[in-house]
Amino acid sequence: MINFLSVFMICFIISAVLLFFLGGIILESIWGALMFFSFLMAIFISIFINQEERIEGLEKRLEKVEENQ
Repeated sequence: MINFLSVFMICFIISAVLLFFLGGIILESIWGALMFFSFLMAIFISIFINQEERIEGLEKRLEKVEENQ
């Protein structure tokens, strides 16, 4: 959960900067769009981080199995 919140805040800040410069022309509700895009990016990044952690754990388990044989 802490990873998700930190990723969400980073995405929120990046999205805020981009929307400040580009979003006024495109979108009427800047804050709503900002929250939506930040939330989506945070979900995808958190999924990738969790997958990376799971892969590393599987690699360690595989190394242990290979050592035992």
